[in-house]
Amino acid sequence: MIEKGVELAWAIEVKASATYTPKFFKSLDREANALDVPIERRVVVYAGEETFETSHGLVCAFSDLRKLDL
Repeated sequence: MIEKGVELAWAIEVKASATYTPKFFKSLDREANALDVPIERRVVVYAGEETFETSHGLVCAFSDLRKLDL
């Protein structure tokens, strides 16, 4: 979780896998829902090469992490 001021601004989870699976968001969704982090601010970072949006949040290649406005 990343805070900006007094609010939680981002929910980020890092995975070692290079292949995306929707299961990546299972625990992140649970925690982010409990803390009211919007889907637009949920990110799974993984070892793959593509960055793309899902209905659960952003799947971000590790190499693209620096492009996020954290």
